[in-house]
This record gives sequence, structure tokens and C-alpha cells, in this order.
Amino acid sequence: MRGFTDDDFANYMSSILGVQVKPKKPFFTTGRVLQIGLIALVTCVLGTIYYKFDIRHALRVVIMLISLAMIFTFTSGYMWNQIRRPPFIQRGKDGSIELFAGGGFDAFTTLCCLLLTNVAPRIQSSVLQRVVVYFGMIGVLVAFSGMIDFYRRKNGSYPFRLFF
Repeated sequence: MRGFTDDDFANYMSSILGVQVKPKKPFFTTGRVLQIGLIALVTCVLGTIYYKFDIRHALRVVIMLISLAMIFTFTSGYMWNQIRRPPFIQRGKDGSIELFAGGGFDAFTTLCCLLLTNVAPRIQSSVLQRVVVYFGMIGVLVAFSGMIDFYRRKNGSYPFRLFF
């Protein structure tokens, strides 16, 4: 910020005049306007969700996402790495485990699962739906098998194997 702030200017004027000068600050500052706007936006979004969506469907989606996250965590080797503490894991600067390739296999597996759960059921053509399901299943199996094979190549004692 360049120049005086309102408090600095008031202190300077108080020292010159010998009278306590208190600046009047506006109620609607930029921060307050942003806070009020954010509260209004969240209220509108929550109100729309409440009136437009079925709570049972929303709960089903939340439970599905939690289940997928747990499945990926339990089957990706993360638990085995945490329990066994194998020496081939790379540690980051803060001591946390560094994952390889920034989660590329995990991202592709997740995209295939989303394709299977969200896109495939909405396809009207049965032939196209089968093709999408087959490609989605093959994608999940190949990506997950590649991830496990990567772990096995890093350390031959990794106990899991899928196709490769």
C-alpha cells in the first residue's frame, strides 16, 4: 500500500493538533462485501440443493464416493506401505510419503470408474452402453494392474499382483 493508511493519518493529525482524531471507517469494506456475497452465494446454493434435489439421492452419492475412496485406499497398496513400512518408499521434505507420477494411475482409474458409474447408465443405446462398459472395465483393470506392476518393479517383495 502506498502512502498513509487512515489510522496512520489520524495518528499524525492527532500529534500535530493535540486532539485525539478517530477516523470513521465505512461499514461496507471490500472484505465485508466479499463475506456478505459469499454467504449469500452459499445460502442460494444450499437452498437450491435443498429444494431441487432428493436427499436420499444425495446421500447415496456421498456414500458411493466415500466407498470408492476407501476401496482405492485399501487396494492401492497404501495400507500395506503404511503397515509394513518398506524401505523403498520415498519420503518428502515434510516426512510424508511421495507417490510416483503424481497419481497418474489413480487418476486414470478414477476416470474409468466415473465413466462406469455416471456415464454408462445414462446411455440409451444398449450396444454403445456395452462398449463403454467394456472399455471402462478394461481401463480400470489395466491401470490398476500397471500400478501394482510398478510397485513390484520397485521392490520384488511386493506381495500383490493382478495381470502383469
